Amino acid sequence: MELDGADPTLLLELDQLYEKARVAADARLASLTAHLETVRRKDRTIARLARLLVEVGREEEALELLRGNHFHVWEGEAGVHGLYVEALLRRGRKSLLAGRAAAARVDFQSALLHPDNMEEGRPAGDDEPRVRYHIGLVQKAMGLLKESRAAFVAVAAASGEGETGYYHGLALVELGRRAEAAALFDALLEEGRKRRDQADGRYLMALGLLGRGEKEAAADELRKTLTLDPNHLGALGLLTAVP
Repeated sequence: MELDGADPTLLLELDQLYEKARVAADARLASLTAHLETVRRKDRTIARLARLLVEVGREEEALELLRGNHFHVWEGEAGVHGLYVEALLRRGRKSLLAGRAAAARVDFQSALLHPDNMEEGRPAGDDEPRVRYHIGLVQKAMGLLKESRAAFVAVAAASGEGETGYYHGLALVELGRRAEAAALFDALLEEGRKRRDQADGRYLMALGLLGRGEKEAAADELRKTLTLDPNHLGALGLLTAVP
C-alpha cells in the first residue's frame, strides 16, 4: 500500500486494525517506520510509534519522540503520559541493573513530572505508587536508607487495586511486613483467576505469583497474557525482567 505523503489518518486506522488483529509489535513497528514522514504529521501516529518502540525495548527512541512533539487530548484513545512513565521506568530499571544508579534516579524522579507538551491530565489511579516504589529501590541501592524507607512507607499507605496493589505489596515486603504483602498477592491471584479468559486477568495472576516468589509460574502467566494481547505493555515489561 502506498502511504508516503498520504493522510496519516490512514496509517492510524491501519495500525488500529493490526492492533485488533493482535499483530505483533515488531511487525506493526515495521509498518509505521516504513512511512516515517507520514507518521510525523500527526500526534496520534507519533504516539503509536512511540508505544511500539517501548514495547520492543527501544525506550531512548520513544522518549525522544515523546519529549519532542506536542500531544493533544484524544477521544476514545489513551493518551501518552502513561506511556512516558513506562518508558522512563523501563530505562531506569535497565540503568539500575547496569549499576548506573544516578541515571536510574533521574529517570524515576522524572516519571513523577507531567511534561507541558502533553495536554492530558493525570488519569485516575495514576502511576505514582509504582514510580515511588522504584525511587525507593534506587535510593536503597545508593545507600539512602532513610529516604528509601520513607518512599516505601508512602507506597504501602497508598490504596489501589491491580498493578497498584502489586507495588503496594512489594513495598510492604521492603518494610518487613510480609504477612500483609502475602495477603495482597493472594488477592491479586484470586481476582485474576476470576478473569482468566482475559489478558488483564492473566496479568493479575502473574503479578500475584511474582509477588509470592513463584517466578516460573508467573512467567507462564505473562506468556498467556501476551497470547491474549501481544501488545500488553505491563506483561511485555515484566516478562523481560523475570529470569
